[in-house]
Amino acid sequence: MFSCKKRTFSKVDLSDSLLVSSTHFQYLSAKANLDFTLPSQNAKAKTAIRMQQDSLIWLSIGSSMGIEVLRVQANPDSIWVINRDQQSYQEFAFQELSERFSFPLSFHLVQDLLVGEMPVKQFSKNQTMLNDDEYVITQQINGIEIQNYMSTATRKLNRLLIKDTRSGSLMEIVYQHYTLVDGILFPYHIKAQLHYRDKQSGEKQRIKAEVEYQKIELSNEPLRFPFKVPGTYQKTN
Repeated sequence: MFSCKKRTFSKVDLSDSLLVSSTHFQYLSAKANLDFTLPSQNAKAKTAIRMQQDSLIWLSIGSSMGIEVLRVQANPDSIWVINRDQQSYQEFAFQELSERFSFPLSFHLVQDLLVGEMPVKQFSKNQTMLNDDEYVITQQINGIEIQNYMSTATRKLNRLLIKDTRSGSLMEIVYQHYTLVDGILFPYHIKAQLHYRDKQSGEKQRIKAEVEYQKIELSNEPLRFPFKVPGTYQKTN
């Protein structure tokens, strides 16, 4: 997870904080290829993504034949998943998922991951080092250690490491191929891994996800977020 490359760090002479390039939008729609690996399965899918910043995330995940398999909707409190194949649905609170994976999952973390944003934007010059063409910003918040590797040229993330020092769970995200969309830089290639220990078996597990955007569009006009669970579908854990 951590690079073996020798790094030479030097202090950065900053004022109280470093100017970070932030991503602001009202509505976002995108087409992407999604490749994900769970402990029990591996799948690739065509995915439609819609967002209302800070309010809703909506995904339609389809098979290679273009048929929708999963529909997902998340708000700041909860996440719902409709499974077309199994004619079932699931509902989770983000707090429940955080406990399951021993890792601080949240709506805003998922949103930031999908658009290449720093999860925590407040930091001081004492937390910032310079390594060649990257700023390395280290933050400690309530037992969570965050390392942000930010390009000095674009002020956007190249890589992000988040570790829960209490459980040892670790997430790494790599951002590549930044592209301008309406004057905003978005990473068109995102690789994420979550390493955690299964609470029941005690075994180490890994979840991997790779998002390759094909198209991103921004809008000030409201998007539709259709989400309705058929009455015949059964709720599963």
